[in-house]
Amino acid sequence: MPKKFQGTNTKAVEARARKAAQQAEKQDLKKKQEEDLYWQDDHKINLRKQNRKEIQEKKKLETLNKKKELAELYEAEQSNLGKSAKPAPTKVSRADIEAQKQKEKAEKLVDEKRVSLEDVLEENINQTVANSLTNADAVEARSVSDAISALSVKEELDRHPERRLKASFKKFEEEYMPKLKAENPNLKLSQLRQTLRKMWQKSPENPMNQKSMSYNANK
Repeated sequence: MPKKFQGTNTKAVEARARKAAQQAEKQDLKKKQEEDLYWQDDHKINLRKQNRKEIQEKKKLETLNKKKELAELYEAEQSNLGKSAKPAPTKVSRADIEAQKQKEKAEKLVDEKRVSLEDVLEENINQTVANSLTNADAVEARSVSDAISALSVKEELDRHPERRLKASFKKFEEEYMPKLKAENPNLKLSQLRQTLRKMWQKSPENPMNQKSMSYNANK
């Protein structure tokens, strides 16, 4: 007896189809989730890179601005210093002050000695020449030969009256000034020099007095 024809079980087919569709849907969803996660991670990486780059550029810009501000501030300070700066006073030590005092004192002594010597020489020359002229006039009234001798002395005095005077007076001062100071400790330097000049006018060490003595000896 032939078998009976059995038709397709539609329910089973539908169940299998539904199950396959669900399975495919799950796979698609999973794949989509994986793709979304991939792009999400890549976006985060790119975002971090972008943020890091922006931070670096910001720091670089801040550094440049700070350097520029410092440069402008330095230029402004230099400009103000150039306008109002005064030279710093030179520091002077106690030794420098003492050395300057000693120098001024020495220069003053040299000036005083030079003035004293010039005064003595001028006074000595004027007085000696005047005396010689007076003697010459007196002798001329007595004899021609004596007058000629007197005029010769006058001529020699007029030619170089300062010859040997400076050296002679300096030697005279070095010899007699210490003695005057020892004998007259209370006298001032100007008084001692005045006394020394008087001694010089009469001293035989005075070249002018030597001329006068030579002239008187010839009379």
